[in-house]
Amino acid sequence: MTQVSELIRNYMNHFDEIADSYDQQIPSHIVEHLLQKKTGHMIAALQSRSINAGRGVDLGCGTGHHVRVMREAGYEMSGLEHSRGMAEKAIENNAAVGTEISIGSILDIPYEAESFDFGYSINVLHHLPDLADQKSAMAQVHRILRPGGIFFLQDFNCDNVLFRIYMDYIFQFTSSIDDDDTELWISPAQLKQNLFEGFEFEDCLFFTFVPNFIPKWLSSPSFSFERALETLTKNRQGAHYMAILRKAG
Repeated sequence: MTQVSELIRNYMNHFDEIADSYDQQIPSHIVEHLLQKKTGHMIAALQSRSINAGRGVDLGCGTGHHVRVMREAGYEMSGLEHSRGMAEKAIENNAAVGTEISIGSILDIPYEAESFDFGYSINVLHHLPDLADQKSAMAQVHRILRPGGIFFLQDFNCDNVLFRIYMDYIFQFTSSIDDDDTELWISPAQLKQNLFEGFEFEDCLFFTFVPNFIPKWLSSPSFSFERALETLTKNRQGAHYMAILRKAG
């Protein structure tokens, strides 16, 4: 077994182990806040492109909350998750809306070519061990999207030094979601240079400033302050980003 496949297998074992407690790793008021931010930005971007229905896929859907919200918004959704334990939770969390959840890897996506109008991954690609694997994953994404299809790549904003310090030195003490220091962050600046072949960069939104350890009693004023900062910076700063990539052709 190669070192790369061993690293990925270790990740899958880790997520299998924490599947039952994954949704409790971050306080529920922060989870709900991030869920609405991340899905809300995608829905707004799709609607601005007149994609008000259609087929979408969540690649690395975790316990399935993002794909559930997108399904509730009227999109025909599928979810793909490499960890069996996490996929089982996603199936439970989507039972009421009937989202299709499959077990599989973003490196070998088990869907037909040109099957989806849009897709997204949230905090997934940084778990792949090297740039070659990240490019292989995006080649798979390119295959399953229809011509002109949209892909939302969401992750942490490593271009901001303060947030990079937070992720490298603080986040690991507030949860056990990431259990080592092997993450390979994708820079938004790289994406603007059309890092992934076959995709054209359209836009990048930055959002959120509130760390996950803010207590619930402080959340309301913290979120209000955050919204003010997002408005002031015109969504060009933040701890998270959503890059909008379009399949060329």
